[in-house]
Amino acid sequence: MKRRNTNRKAQWAAYKDLQRQVDRAWKTMKSHVKQRAGAGQMDRDRKHLVLLLGECNYMVRELKRLERKFSR
Repeated sequence: MKRRNTNRKAQWAAYKDLQRQVDRAWKTMKSHVKQRAGAGQMDRDRKHLVLLLGECNYMVRELKRLERKFSR
């Protein structure tokens, strides 16, 4: 049980870190939109944000899988 609690704490820390990264990327992208940045910069911002959101999606799927595994 101790290992499971440790894993949950590590997962929560990873989630919070990922959330901070997403928030920072979104803020940067909004700032560049307001500044009317070039198309290249906007594309880089979009790709970075999509990458982070993909990581969030992967993390959610893994957490659901682990929850099913341990709930049996």
